[in-house]
Amino acid sequence: MEKMRLAEEDQGWRRLLVYLPVSVVLVVGLLFSALLYIDLHQRHVQRTQLGFEGDVSAYILAFELKVQATLRELVPIAFQISDSPPQSAERFAAMMQPYFARNVGIQALLWAPATKNPIGESQTRPLSSAEDPPGGGTRPPGDGAAMTAAREEWRFPIQYITPEGLGGMVAGFDLASDPDIQRAIWNAARRREMFPISGAAALRHAAGTGNVMGIMPVYDDLTSDAFSTEAVGNFRGVVAGIFDVGKILDAAVRRVKPSGVNIHIFDTYAPYGFQLLAVRRDPTSTLPAVDVREDDIIASGYIHFRHLIEFGTRRWTVFCTPTGEYLAATQSWWPWVGVAVVLYFTGLLALYLIKNIGRTREIEALVRRRTAELRSANDRLRWEITERKRFEQERDDLLRLLEDSNASLERLNHRLVRSNEDLQDFAFVVSHDLKEPLRKIRVFAERLKSRSEEMPDDRRAEYLELILDSTKRMQSLIAAILDISRVVTHGQPFRMADLGAVAQEVLADLAVRLEETGGQVMVADLPAIECDPTQIRQVLQNLIDNALKFHRPGVAPQITVTGAILSPEEAATMDALSDMCRIEVRDNGIGFDESASQKIFSLFQRLYPQEPIEGSGIGLAVCRKIVERHGGTITVSSTPGQGSIFTILLPLRHVAAQHSDLPLEPAPMAEAAGSEVH
Repeated sequence: MEKMRLAEEDQGWRRLLVYLPVSVVLVVGLLFSALLYIDLHQRHVQRTQLGFEGDVSAYILAFELKVQATLRELVPIAFQISDSPPQSAERFAAMMQPYFARNVGIQALLWAPATKNPIGESQTRPLSSAEDPPGGGTRPPGDGAAMTAAREEWRFPIQYITPEGLGGMVAGFDLASDPDIQRAIWNAARRREMFPISGAAALRHAAGTGNVMGIMPVYDDLTSDAFSTEAVGNFRGVVAGIFDVGKILDAAVRRVKPSGVNIHIFDTYAPYGFQLLAVRRDPTSTLPAVDVREDDIIASGYIHFRHLIEFGTRRWTVFCTPTGEYLAATQSWWPWVGVAVVLYFTGLLALYLIKNIGRTREIEALVRRRTAELRSANDRLRWEITERKRFEQERDDLLRLLEDSNASLERLNHRLVRSNEDLQDFAFVVSHDLKEPLRKIRVFAERLKSRSEEMPDDRRAEYLELILDSTKRMQSLIAAILDISRVVTHGQPFRMADLGAVAQEVLADLAVRLEETGGQVMVADLPAIECDPTQIRQVLQNLIDNALKFHRPGVAPQITVTGAILSPEEAATMDALSDMCRIEVRDNGIGFDESASQKIFSLFQRLYPQEPIEGSGIGLAVCRKIVERHGGTITVSSTPGQGSIFTILLPLRHVAAQHSDLPLEPAPMAEAAGSEVH
């Protein structure tokens, strides 16, 4: 009995040893499946992370550029107030209106002059040599006690603010009452540049936590580099703006149209901790809209992108996380396919081992062969993935090349059309206007040649005088052609210019003509646009000079220059873009027939050639060329005996591509006499 029991136990161990290879195969198969799944999954996560970083980089760059452009709005305001301080709240609101119109991120703009504190000297502890003011930045130059005294002795009450009633930020509110804003004011004054701040107590009470304030110092002498700690020197006050970071973010990414991405922006250096400034959540996101922390964002998913934005002494942290919809769109089934393949072959191998338990060597060889096949399949999968990525990269490169080629062809086509039009105008001038003086020169020269011996001296002198007059006429025509060609070839780069200031320069140049004719020119508020100021000045000078020359006998010229930015309704009515302005020049001159409204913009066209008025007849042609170079249009309406109205439509801004082919060196264009039409 004992032997039988031992034999049965030995038989059981043998059975276990027989099925041991099957168990080993199953364990190895499961382990290999798990490792393969982990490897493929990690590779998929890495590819998804890289793709996500590439997707959100455009959003972050657009937001960063939009924030910088919004904060820089305070620089021209500071220069404008330094040159011409506002005298009333209505005037200040009117001055600020263009900035609100072109930037939706601005919540409020205010002007706070520096005023002396009537309380007396400060009792505040002076700064030590090793101590920096809180809120970032370095110590001011000079003695620390003097700077501390200056801080305590000066206040910055709000004189004008628009719009009014933004929380506690109203007229009379002292910005220096908030210590964070006070430090920001002196940092801005010390650096002589715009200084941003967020998280201040007064700012949170006035506009909420998702806002940032920009502070720009204003000086009496903008060219001075010195900063005095004694009674703040030429420091005049500050221009401040409150900006909604959320609206700036929406405006920045509106054209990019992000989908499946959550964006959270925090102020890392906020005085009261890690502060949430703005959030853009996808509707499918599970993250809360408020009270979000960095740990919450990281814990929401294994894929995220963190970016730091620094400007001045501020640092913002931008967190971007994908939503479930984004991850579902990038989901890959290859890890599960690999696991299924491995499990499938493992099962086959186990069945083969069970059926052929006695064929150990053959099974080992089959295992080696199957393992090699699995490696080959894995290599093929990697190769296919690599080839797919290479194909996608080549496709993207070809698409970019095609877009660049189309853009280049469009620009070349535009240049060709413009060159053909100029060539046609030149051919017309050569075939018509230059033919007449050449014919006179030839006729009188032949007469002098054939009749010089029998011709009296006075007649010979008369012929020579006629030849000289025709030569001067040809010289004038050639010079005029050169002038109009320089409109395009010698234009200056576009920059921001105040059309009101340009109009005042024109009136200064025409002061003598105005005094001679007794004329009056009324110039209304004109907008600031991006243009070539020299050429726009030429347009206004030609139009006003024409109105002065062609006034009604016995009636003093009355000229009105007005301008306004087109509303969306007006732009739709006039078939123009919404970001354009309209400039009108009205006069009470002699006028002309409406049928000649297109003829007057051609070269050397004079509706009243019999009138003894100076001019070569290219002024309005030059105006048309200048306006077209700026991407605008010029039209005219007139009634005989009642005057004319010239209407100019010009864009407020220009992208670089619109004038990238123009020379950058300044080349002033000769002032051409206006086309005599009124």
